[in-house]
Amino acid sequence: MKKVLILLLFIVSIGVIVYGNLHWNSMVTSSGSEEGSVANRDSNDAPDVAAGGNYLKYAGNWPEGARTLYEEKLQDGESFKIVLMGSQAMDSVENGWDDIVTEKLQEVYEDSVEVSSISYDVNTLEFVNEEKYLEIAELEPNLVIFEPLTLNDNGEVVIEDSLVNIETIMDEIKEESGDVYFALTPPQPVYKPNLYAFQIEETRDFTSETDLPYIDHWENWPAVEEEEIKDYLDEDSSPNEEGHKAWATGINNYLVSE
Repeated sequence: MKKVLILLLFIVSIGVIVYGNLHWNSMVTSSGSEEGSVANRDSNDAPDVAAGGNYLKYAGNWPEGARTLYEEKLQDGESFKIVLMGSQAMDSVENGWDDIVTEKLQEVYEDSVEVSSISYDVNTLEFVNEEKYLEIAELEPNLVIFEPLTLNDNGEVVIEDSLVNIETIMDEIKEESGDVYFALTPPQPVYKPNLYAFQIEETRDFTSETDLPYIDHWENWPAVEEEEIKDYLDEDSSPNEEGHKAWATGINNYLVSE
């Protein structure tokens, strides 16, 4: 009888141990499953960092400092401000190059960028003397696409003074705005430009010497010595619709690297 009781106690003990082990494993599995759910939920509730990465991949041509600043603003949920600044040629048709570029930027970068455009019917000397750079500074730009009024200077301001004025304009905007970067782009080409071609070449050299990006939209136009370029200009040598499209293509290719 004693042996039977010992055997029964042994069997019961084994059963308790097995049951306890199974119960423990069940609790651990359940706990692990719950932790996985919480992790997934937290991940889904977090801001979509990947969206910012998608925007950044299009900004590969931007100045390095501008790209870094854009990334910081994405992380902070702030808009990056781009200003398109140039001559009255912007307004020679209803849908100018600045309008086409603005539409493209909003399509690609959505509300992560804020785009403004502003045009001036003055030369660089008048721009500086009238302190019009303060109008740009008031927009608090982070990146300025600057068409530096070179054609307006043609015959009125010598190129050496033009370059000094361009530098003054950028310096004054930087002083007022802080974190701002620039890329220069020439005005429209014209048929057989003569002196104007020299001014453009000097401006390009200036950007090389000062490490400024230069957006050469002239590559999208017919050659300046060819009659075909007249199809891109109106009777005043301002860009027509075709000219603005060519101009905008150059700017878009720089601002949106695809």
